[in-house]
Amino acid sequence: MKQLTLSLIVVLIVLGVLGIANAAISGVAFVTPVTGDNISGSSYVINWTNTIGHPGLYLQERSGGCASSNPWVTLMGPFNEGTKTYSWDTSSKAGVYCLRLYNLDNETITGNFTIDNTDPVASLAAGEPYLCNEGDVINLDASNSFDNETGIASYEWDDDNDGSYDDGTGVTHAYTCPDGPAVKTVRLRVKDYAGNSDETSSTVNVSNVAPVCNGIVSYTDFAVGEPTTLWENASDVVDSLEYTWDFDDGSSDYIGNPANHTFASADVYNVTVTVYDGTESCMDSVEITVVDPILLTAQEVMALANLNANFTPNAGVAANSFATGLATAGDVNCAKRITEPAGMTITGNGSDCMVAWNAVPNSYSGINPMVVRVDNGTDYEYYTFDTTVWSWKINLTPGWNLFSIPVVPEDSSIDAVVFDQLENSLAGGSEYVIWCYKYDSSISSNRWYKSRKDKSGSSDLTSIEPGKAYWINLTNADTLTGYGDKLIAADSPPETIIIAGWNLIGHYGLLNTVTLNNALKSIDGFWNNVLDKDGSVVNGGDTVNPGEGYWLSTKNLFIGEEMIYTPSNESYAFT
Repeated sequence: MKQLTLSLIVVLIVLGVLGIANAAISGVAFVTPVTGDNISGSSYVINWTNTIGHPGLYLQERSGGCASSNPWVTLMGPFNEGTKTYSWDTSSKAGVYCLRLYNLDNETITGNFTIDNTDPVASLAAGEPYLCNEGDVINLDASNSFDNETGIASYEWDDDNDGSYDDGTGVTHAYTCPDGPAVKTVRLRVKDYAGNSDETSSTVNVSNVAPVCNGIVSYTDFAVGEPTTLWENASDVVDSLEYTWDFDDGSSDYIGNPANHTFASADVYNVTVTVYDGTESCMDSVEITVVDPILLTAQEVMALANLNANFTPNAGVAANSFATGLATAGDVNCAKRITEPAGMTITGNGSDCMVAWNAVPNSYSGINPMVVRVDNGTDYEYYTFDTTVWSWKINLTPGWNLFSIPVVPEDSSIDAVVFDQLENSLAGGSEYVIWCYKYDSSISSNRWYKSRKDKSGSSDLTSIEPGKAYWINLTNADTLTGYGDKLIAADSPPETIIIAGWNLIGHYGLLNTVTLNNALKSIDGFWNNVLDKDGSVVNGGDTVNPGEGYWLSTKNLFIGEEMIYTPSNESYAFT
């Protein structure tokens, strides 16, 4: 029994010396550092808790760790319960250290910490030299980097040398080689577990890769005057490419891809394109045959109607067709070489080409050129014709006529809309041949505006606008045509000011199925009577016609009040 007691005493003394078996101090604990922390810097503030208020505590350190046999060195003590921090001088220390708090009752709190004041070494040597072609992906290698104390905790990469290590992490890094030739700087930053860091850089020599020309995509024959598009199928791993086209016809070089060009005369042309990546280039060429097309009779159609084509003297056997000079056992191939108008179809019918275009949208108002390539499998010919889509086509009789235009013309001047077309049908001299009763803001009332054919004298009517109506005097019958759009500068619809009393208005839009009630929705409840050019009453359920003008009287409006007459949804329900 005595022998057992003696052995226990010896063990307790040894464990007490090693500092690993002493009882914890109630209410006392390290806050910082936390056991196992890595510490760097010349000093470190140690914090602990002492919630019960133990007096007579000591703070000690031991090099080599808590389990080493090195002596304890007292840093401070004994101190009272109010002391809870200590600035630990770590400037000359390195490696593992143990800190402990203990009291005279041999109760202790211990923890191991590593002090590392040595920077790691960053290295990119493992992968050098870094050589690549633009567009290649190579691995940057930091495996030769090292830290002799706590070890390397992180690898950070700066691919673009902008000072921000935000392009990747890890001991190796995939780097995409940029546009060459170039020498690019890449940077590496490593950090150890104590927070120490080191940076290094290396260069990547990037070689240019020449572009590859894979051929010109194009028809090999065109018609004189046909808009052509040629596209070079070139590729390059990284670079933006510059395309320079030579059409072999004396015209200036075209820069860009695809290339747009129109040949002015029939011939065989060797078209070339040079593709340049800023360092090297490649070239492609194609032989283009350009022939004179056969000019067909121009066509015209009203917007929203079907095209009734008449190609006399080149008319085909069936209606809406033109004859070709190509013999065939079946049907010739009739190919549109201009994609717009999209709704127009051209198909073979024996040796003729059938042309169809139904419910023509007003969005195609104006002149629409067409080029047709016709072949029988052996020979080919080109044909060309224009189709004019009118937004309005107003038949006028000798004497006074009341008319309006249904949409906004591109040029609303009185010359462009009226005088240039009807010059030979208008009375001349001193007579004012066109009149409009409309609002004058300077007097806040309607008045008559007028103009002579030569715009002399008191002529003050200068423009023709939808929503308004105009009286015009002709010496002989004629037709007023034109085209336009729903909106003013593709932005806002037209409008007409209506005031108390009588007003002269036009019908907005191209539809002849809109009732008067629907046409006048913008001034609903404020109109009383509507009369046509002959003075006949137009009722609310009657349809109103594009191109015509009307007298309108108001109700529920006082002198000086205004209403705005604008197109209704029903009036503008067309494309």
